[in-house]
Amino acid sequence: MTARLYVKLTNLSKAEILYRVARGESITTGGYDVPHQRILLDTSLFSSPTIYFEGVSYCSDNVERLFLRDHGENDSGVNGSDVAGSGINFNSATKIRIRTNSITPTSGNRFYTRKAASTNVLELTHTLIVVQAEYVAPPVGGKSFGYIF
Repeated sequence: MTARLYVKLTNLSKAEILYRVARGESITTGGYDVPHQRILLDTSLFSSPTIYFEGVSYCSDNVERLFLRDHGENDSGVNGSDVAGSGINFNSATKIRIRTNSITPTSGNRFYTRKAASTNVLELTHTLIVVQAEYVAPPVGGKSFGYIF
């Protein structure tokens, strides 16, 4: 059985697109990369995009533990560098949602979630790249299609 949702949008001026970068995992105290859940981000698909990194988790050691990792154009492996401003500090014993300030990841690159080493377990529900964009009208006489992954 397939679930379907049909929506007619009229007079849309803004949209928020969610890319799930990592799903739920219980991550032990060591550092951990989640490369098998990487995504390709193409910001040219959006008009005036503002991008954020968001996570739902808990880890009560009061240090940034989750980062969005830029892996360049690589489809495998675990190298690269953290996107500036993407660090998330949950500092909570119960799950909470945290969204960073806007970040500027490189369009066309692959991204995954990196967890820094900790003295506590991090119980991850998910991480997202959130793209907020303005609406662009489809070309005259043409159709415009979009994908949400």
